[in-house]
Amino acid sequence: MANDKQDESYYRAFMSHRYVSRRGLLRGLFSASKTLTPDRTNQTIARQVGRPPQAINETDFLQRCIGCDKCRQACPYGLISINHNLAEINIDFCCCTTDNCLACTLVCPTGALNQQIKPDTALWPDIAQSCFGRHDNSCRLCVHDCPQQALSFSAENWLIIDEIKCDGCGQCQIACIHGLLTLKPGQPQLTQI
Repeated sequence: MANDKQDESYYRAFMSHRYVSRRGLLRGLFSASKTLTPDRTNQTIARQVGRPPQAINETDFLQRCIGCDKCRQACPYGLISINHNLAEINIDFCCCTTDNCLACTLVCPTGALNQQIKPDTALWPDIAQSCFGRHDNSCRLCVHDCPQQALSFSAENWLIIDEIKCDGCGQCQIACIHGLLTLKPGQPQLTQI
């Protein structure tokens, strides 16, 4: 009963004000948008494409990479391209030798590629359902050719990726003569050397 009386007096007071001040309108609009807008300052952006080895986290990379083309020119294998003024790595015909090359990092003028970060393109192997290795033990080329020994098959013939060892070099994709293994962008490890 007391709540009904409070509600009645509230609505009576509310209805007695037949206008909204400019200040009240703006305060209402901005406070509503403030609660609806998520805070993105500390969020990391997921990679949609592969980046050159030793690329910093995606949020900072998008700000630092200026598309200067120096990394593309330095890559001895021609794996790096510049799309939308950002460096991308495309492993289609040759793998990235992350163990001993890293020429792209040496020429980066902005720090978008950092020598202190463990080489990782953040490209992860993804095998098709029709993979011969999934059905029996007849094919294990991707496992045998992995220079980091990051791939193995379980007893149930599921591909197991050791995320700590895998550096996204792409040798597994090149080794798959059937074309049933592709590389998908994922989260880089970003561990310090």
